[in-house]
Amino acid sequence: MKTFQIFALIFLFYSFAASQDQIDSLVSLNKDIDSTKKHLLYDYRLPDWGYQRLYLDFYGSISGKETLKDKDLRDRTGLSINFRPSYFSYSESEEEIFSISSSLSSYYNYSKGEDDDFYSSRDYNSSVLNLNYNLNLDIRRYLKSNSFLKFSTQNYFRYYERENESNQINSGNQYKSKSLDIIREYQPSIQFGTGYGRVRNITPVFRALRFNERLKNITHIDDLTSNDLAELAELFSKKSIYNRIYDRPEKYFYSQLPKSVLSKLSEMQPWEIMYLGEAFNEITGDRFEGFDVNGGLLINYEKRDYSNGVDTELFLLGLYFEQEYYHNINTSYQIGTNFFGSVSKTINENTPYDYFGKGGLQIFNLWNLTDRVLLKLDIGLESGFASSESWERVDEYFADVNFIYFIENNLSLNTQISYNFTESTSDDVSIYYNGSYYNPYYEEDKSWGIQLNLRYYLTRNFL
Repeated sequence: MKTFQIFALIFLFYSFAASQDQIDSLVSLNKDIDSTKKHLLYDYRLPDWGYQRLYLDFYGSISGKETLKDKDLRDRTGLSINFRPSYFSYSESEEEIFSISSSLSSYYNYSKGEDDDFYSSRDYNSSVLNLNYNLNLDIRRYLKSNSFLKFSTQNYFRYYERENESNQINSGNQYKSKSLDIIREYQPSIQFGTGYGRVRNITPVFRALRFNERLKNITHIDDLTSNDLAELAELFSKKSIYNRIYDRPEKYFYSQLPKSVLSKLSEMQPWEIMYLGEAFNEITGDRFEGFDVNGGLLINYEKRDYSNGVDTELFLLGLYFEQEYYHNINTSYQIGTNFFGSVSKTINENTPYDYFGKGGLQIFNLWNLTDRVLLKLDIGLESGFASSESWERVDEYFADVNFIYFIENNLSLNTQISYNFTESTSDDVSIYYNGSYYNPYYEEDKSWGIQLNLRYYLTRNFL
């Protein structure tokens, strides 16, 4: 794991050093941006604006396995299906930043197997239904230019059901068994805090820059002025409103373009207008710029009900801090970091530990490979600890690679490759870690996975 830590530190140092290059090229056309316009990414203030997204995720798998050893036959077959609708809303002004997200994930897995040997045979099947609902809310109210109050809540609901059936024949005797296990879980978390700094969503500015490059390719004129680009970015921030009000939103959008652009539209051929309009559909990813830090009061609660009558409950009260940083090194690459930590004390009785805490660092990387392809790389490390008469600790190292290809404007295919390594100070530690109880069965645990995910956007807006 020392190798992983060294790699993360080297990568972070390199990224910050490279950020001195500022904005130097455009992803699709590899065009330089005039130095007089770089300030748009850092100084321009968008008006009150926002957007919404609604999308559906689908993915599934089929698996099979058959083994034979010393006339012992084992046959396994499995089917998994996952469906997840999600909603996200974002609004931003100089006085307030507001975001809310919600998702409902439904997972179903069915598996069956057959074991045969010289003495007995057994048939069994198992079905798992897992429903997860997440509701997250974040509000930042600015008192001065860069000082703010924060209220944030994350709510997690889970329903888990597993049914097992088996039929075994041994020496002419038949044995049947059936079991049903149900878990209901609820985890709310609340943060009240204060902070300093501001992270702005500057995606409309990138839209304006890409529109400008397409316009240059058609008209072969110089760049738009900084004022025209600022006006164009503001117009792009209102694009979702045009989509909701008008049947032909592009027509009304074009009518509001800066005069220097409107004068060129009348001279364009239809195919040139279509080429220019593709700027609405280019994939830029969510672009942010800035730095903030905040901290305050943290409240965590967890409740689990089991079908066997056993219930668990945990109530924590503590303090937290969080730091965010985003920087666009160029129009094809964005880096972000999140440094966080918290310490909490248990309020309720009959818990194995008195104090819980966690801390860690995450590094987010976003690349525009083409106008249809995004590449995301997230790496991080996180440590959780618990204390009573003794101290226990859990360390987690993870890396996720997401390759996102937009098949068409509202349909994307995501290939995710993930790796996770977890180690704990003992093999029976049970602590509150990363939002839930953590119960490893081993001192070290390694896992990796590859997943294909098909996502359909009912409303995409600024991605």
